[in-house]
Amino acid sequence: MVGVAPLAVIAAVFALGLLIVAAGGLGRLPNLKPGESSSGTLNDELAYPALRLGLALAGFATVFAFTGWLIASVYAAIGGFILPTLVLAKRRRREEIARIEAIAAWIESVRDTMAASAGMQQALQISARVAPAPVRDEVRALASRLQHQSVNEALRRFAADMKHPLSDMVVASLILATSRHAGSLQGVLATTAQSARDTASMWRQVESSRARMFSQARLAGWVTATMMTFMVLFRRETLGPYDTFIGQIVLTVILGLFVGANYAIYQIAKPPPPKRVFSDIERWSEIEGRVLQ
Repeated sequence: MVGVAPLAVIAAVFALGLLIVAAGGLGRLPNLKPGESSSGTLNDELAYPALRLGLALAGFATVFAFTGWLIASVYAAIGGFILPTLVLAKRRRREEIARIEAIAAWIESVRDTMAASAGMQQALQISARVAPAPVRDEVRALASRLQHQSVNEALRRFAADMKHPLSDMVVASLILATSRHAGSLQGVLATTAQSARDTASMWRQVESSRARMFSQARLAGWVTATMMTFMVLFRRETLGPYDTFIGQIVLTVILGLFVGANYAIYQIAKPPPPKRVFSDIERWSEIEGRVLQ
């Protein structure tokens, strides 16, 4: 059994964890990572640092208060820390698919505008007005740069902002077109847009095929967590063997496998980062010089 004083300390830590979670949700905490907001970003596996810290503290304090097991408390803290990653995984995958589709829509917009006898620079500026939300900021930044930078320089910066192979292909085609080394630019844009559509369709099929596996994994996780909670609260005597040293070793292995399995499922489902076609295109001084060599 845990004494009154340790329980008081645990309760205080638990209350602090809840306060940190609430403050993080309201955006009242300072940024804990350079270059990021306090609310974090979905593209960073360590986003929402305040929320992660609060969940870790709350998990540790809660489990230790009810069991007195340090090993289980540590794993609860680890689980609380990685919980936002697991919860947001599906949303992150959907955002990546939406970004690919947005790139395709933007490419088609540029192609159609140029087909209406508009110049390249004019077509890029017009596309910023109707750019899809996932790429709107980058396209608008491109249109803004075109007002005081050359087309080539603005396109290179756009490629650096996008960091995506599809945008690299478009930028390379547009720069080659300005250098008079491109053939049918509209055909290239149409092919690139179709490639983006096909990629997004493939990922949607993969996501759909994995939905059943994810549902089964979540169900198994919830059932396991519910059984463990019930036994701790109402059948504590059945967990007596885990109070021994050997029991704690066994518990370490069991919880390690449980946490590791859940994180492995996340890693398997995690879409691979897109490999850029021209990773240094934004630093090219003369792209045609490198392509023609």
